[in-house]
Parts: sequence; structure tokens; C-alpha cells
Amino acid sequence: MNPVERKTATIVGEGSGLTGRSVQRYIKLTELIPELLEMVDNKKLSLVNGVDITSFDKEVQEYLLTYIKEKGGISPAQLSALKSQPNLENLTPYTVMTIMKEAMANKPKSKKISFTEKKLNQFFPAEYSASKREKIIIELLTKWKEEQGIKTEG
Repeated sequence: MNPVERKTATIVGEGSGLTGRSVQRYIKLTELIPELLEMVDNKKLSLVNGVDITSFDKEVQEYLLTYIKEKGGISPAQLSALKSQPNLENLTPYTVMTIMKEAMANKPKSKKISFTEKKLNQFFPAEYSASKREKIIIELLTKWKEEQGIKTEG
């Protein structure tokens, strides 16, 4: 988007309580096939995924619509895997489904850590809310990380 379009999007956004970037995303959504746009409107497809799907032609969007209907959704990792394919114009429904399946199989499993309230009660007064406890834990971990000289992403 050129600087004039960016400035225009920012001005429009200010008038409606949105950022210029949000206005640009909403404009981009007009490139979706009607069924996918309706899914974004009904929050069955995220705005970000909807915008990502606009990078594909209408035929591939139809394939993705079929996939989403069958599987109940699509992940950013799957869209990224599809975007990285050479010859996007030659994709077939089978190819798209295969790429989607492989992208999910290669998705790293999220590691979740949780603490029971009972474990945390030994360290915090009872009146501390969950958000206050979380804030303190993050502050302590940040300090510990700095003391250890640990470099991390994000």
C-alpha cells in the first residue's frame, strides 16, 4: 500500500475508532469469496486468517472453504505452509488437503505448565487475585532470566 493509501486508512480509522492497519485488513477482506467473508463476519474464521486467505486466487479459496467446512477451521501454520508452495496457480484440491494435513502433523505440541491453587497458596496471601499472582510470577521470572543471562525470543 502506498503512503497516500496508508494515510487515508489511518484517517478513516480515526473516524471509526480503528487503526489504519485494521482498516487495511477490512478492505483486504473484500477479496474473499462470499462464503469465506461470511465466516469472518460470523467469527467462524479469524480476521487474520481471512486476510491471509486473500492472497490465494478464488479457486484455491474454494478449496480452503471445503477444508474449513470439513475440519471446522484452519490454522495460521497451515496457511503459511500453503503460501510457501511453489506454483500456487497449479494447486489441486488434493494438493491443498495434503498440505493442510502435513502442516498439522508437523505442528509442534504446545507445552503447558500449570500450578494448582493449593501449591501457590504457600507463597501468596489468600487475598491476592490470580492476575496479581501471575504478574508477580512473571516479574520474578524476568528478574531470574536477567540474572542468568538467558537470551530468549519474544
